[in-house]
Amino acid sequence: MLFQYDFTENLSPAELKKLKNKQRKKAKQEALKKEKQRQEEQQKQAQQKTKNPDSDLDGPKEEELVPDKLAKVAIGILLLRSNFIHI
Repeated sequence: MLFQYDFTENLSPAELKKLKNKQRKKAKQEALKKEKQRQEEQQKQAQQKTKNPDSDLDGPKEEELVPDKLAKVAIGILLLRSNFIHI
């Protein structure tokens, strides 16, 4: 079992104030550091997207428009429509 001693009991009010200010300043610096790291990460991601716009992250790739494939799809649609009309 570790022994914890609260040394702030022996500090004068001025020393206690200095200690709290140092702790506050350190916490603020850490928060700024984390925010800076987050912004840098966002910038890296944005740069990667601009460098590689054809990546899979942007969405599905467009298919080539092939006349034979388009004809098959069009015929399929027409057949489906004609079946629905006759019912």
